[in-house]
Amino acid sequence: MTLEEKINRLREATEKYRKNTNAEPQNSFEAEAKKVEEHEAEKNKQLADWLEELKRYKDLEEQGRLLVLPCKVGDVVYEILEETVPNHYFYISEHKVQDVSMKAVKYADEWESYDYENLYFTREEAEAALEKRRKDNGF
Repeated sequence: MTLEEKINRLREATEKYRKNTNAEPQNSFEAEAKKVEEHEAEKNKQLADWLEELKRYKDLEEQGRLLVLPCKVGDVVYEILEETVPNHYFYISEHKVQDVSMKAVKYADEWESYDYENLYFTREEAEAALEKRRKDNGF
């Protein structure tokens, strides 16, 4: 079954449940059944809405129009910096993201490309890279 077929079946089921809830209940059993059918109609509608949103994203991805950025404004990015005075050493500097674009991130009032070799988007990645850099440089 395709995503489109599933969405259509859920929409049809929603309408079926809603039709059954139009009549005024005559007793407590019918009143309870009406509540159940209203609940099922709402569940089916919500699921169909979510699947339509998923379908929209899948379509955009297939068209090459879906862009997923590695961070957002307000996130923290990690940069490995090198100092030589008074001693030679490396350290991690944390910065709050000020802006993002398709190709770069702005932090510390500067733009850097996402592929900048000293830029990391998680603390764990930065720490692993820092450790490797220290070992490679004999620190």
